[in-house]
Amino acid sequence: MPGFLTGRKMIDVLCVLAIIAIGAYWFTSPYFTIRSLRAAIVDADEQALGEKIDFPVLRENLKDQLKSGMDSWLIEQDKPEAVAGMAFTWPIVDRMIDVYVTPAGLTQLATKVDVPDDANIPLAALSGSVGASILDQEDFVIDRGLRSFSLIIQTKNEKGDEIELVFEGNGLRFVLVNVILPLNNQR
Repeated sequence: MPGFLTGRKMIDVLCVLAIIAIGAYWFTSPYFTIRSLRAAIVDADEQALGEKIDFPVLRENLKDQLKSGMDSWLIEQDKPEAVAGMAFTWPIVDRMIDVYVTPAGLTQLATKVDVPDDANIPLAALSGSVGASILDQEDFVIDRGLRSFSLIIQTKNEKGDEIELVFEGNGLRFVLVNVILPLNNQR
């Protein structure tokens, strides 16, 4: 057959190019996701934040994590007054999560609160207006799975705690579903 690429060779080339494109997307998509999330926070774009963060899931994950951390702390304290204090404190914490872990709450925190660079605030670290830009730091790691990835951020506090932002695949994009705080190192 005349011509550089015959029908069979053309199909083979297209398959190889498709595999390369899928691999490139799989490898680079976490970086694009982080950049777009950072841009949404810096720009205070509530609609973009709503598309990049699964707020109902994130709120529930944070509540479960904080409840578990508080329960562990209460067991260590072994004091009845600590249990009573937590009974009064938890509804306040629960309500704060409901108020601030929303597109409006997060943009308000990112644009109106002046947080020092060494503060241990996970999503604020993504904002250039609130702290050092995560993309300009050298102390983060992306742990990649097939349909999810985690951004592990080394905090600037003296303990060197890590905060993990967990993203899960949702179609062809990733959304933030959990922020794992360093609660076990608070002792």
